[in-house]
Amino acid sequence: MATTVTRANYAEIPDIYAVASDLGANRLMCFNFIPTGRGVEMVGQDISPEERRDLMRYLMARTREGAGPEALTTAPQVASVALADEREVPVGHFYAGGAIEGKTGLLAEFIGGCGAGRLYCSIEPEGDVQPCVFLPIAVGNVRDTPFLEIWHSSEVLQRLRDRSLLSGACAGCENKYVCGGCRARGWAYFGDIHAPDPGCVNNRDYWESLLVGEEPAMPVRPSQKKG
Repeated sequence: MATTVTRANYAEIPDIYAVASDLGANRLMCFNFIPTGRGVEMVGQDISPEERRDLMRYLMARTREGAGPEALTTAPQVASVALADEREVPVGHFYAGGAIEGKTGLLAEFIGGCGAGRLYCSIEPEGDVQPCVFLPIAVGNVRDTPFLEIWHSSEVLQRLRDRSLLSGACAGCENKYVCGGCRARGWAYFGDIHAPDPGCVNNRDYWESLLVGEEPAMPVRPSQKKG
């Protein structure tokens, strides 16, 4: 089962987990909210950094219990939270985690965190290649250019693979190679693929800069340039 977590259903996640368990689901995946596409219209439903942290702690606790479905999230901060709380590190949103020592930790640094443009990308129906389904920057079109050529030559994809370019608290975070923040959220909120992810407690100042009254401001939507 999968659900996108917003203010509208944040308090219902335990109930959703119970439904998944009753149905015999093997996994509950909680998608990170990203204000892109029609999501721009409900940007005020984004949860706070603290709520996201507490959600990840809840999901990890259910998974560790082993009595129901595995509970995972696409929010890359899950690695930082797991390390802080349990000294265990999930590998992206594919594996619930294991001891930091040994191969698991090395694997997490290699494929952990946001994989947009590094581990995967999307090909839209018209052939446009994007770093991620939630990151609508066309970096080429497979009708004009072979996919592998786009994958290896795109400047945007190459820059996404260089996490030394991250800004905000992400830049100096010791967990940037297992987390690094969601690049689609950085782009959606600040118009920069290396901008800080305001969903992390370490970027609380950036989250507050987005608030207007009680709701985040509308995200910046720069022009979609190829490259």
